[in-house]
Amino acid sequence: MKTIQGKLNATLGELKIEPVTPAKGYLISAKKLMEGAEILAMNNLSYSLTFLCGQIVECLLKSFVAAKTNLNECQIKNKFGHDLCALWKESYSLGLLVDEEPPAWVLNLNHLHSEFILRYPIGFNGLALPNQKLMMEEIRNLFASTKQCI
Repeated sequence: MKTIQGKLNATLGELKIEPVTPAKGYLISAKKLMEGAEILAMNNLSYSLTFLCGQIVECLLKSFVAAKTNLNECQIKNKFGHDLCALWKESYSLGLLVDEEPPAWVLNLNHLHSEFILRYPIGFNGLALPNQKLMMEEIRNLFASTKQCI
């Protein structure tokens, strides 16, 4: 690719830069992390994918909660921490179109994510990871549902 150098003069209309709300910030993070998750899923890198999916689900659910409650990121962190099940149930109660109870893959992911087992796998001889294909399908659906509400 050849670099082009020169000058450009342009008249721009009124610029409006809005601050990034917690809801949008969490959603942006989830979107960017999904790009990596898709690559990991295509290459059957289950451990790394599961680790990343925990963060994606946390961001998606926090995005929804932030949008529906106007809680700031510190309030959300203090109330929910990394507890995907608590976030899931709160999101359901606020109107997210998910089952009332978190499905099995979320329960499994929550155990691995909220207790930092994937981050610090000390003292384990093996781990039971969620079904990778199902988890990715469900996270794609969760992303679409959340995005519509933000």
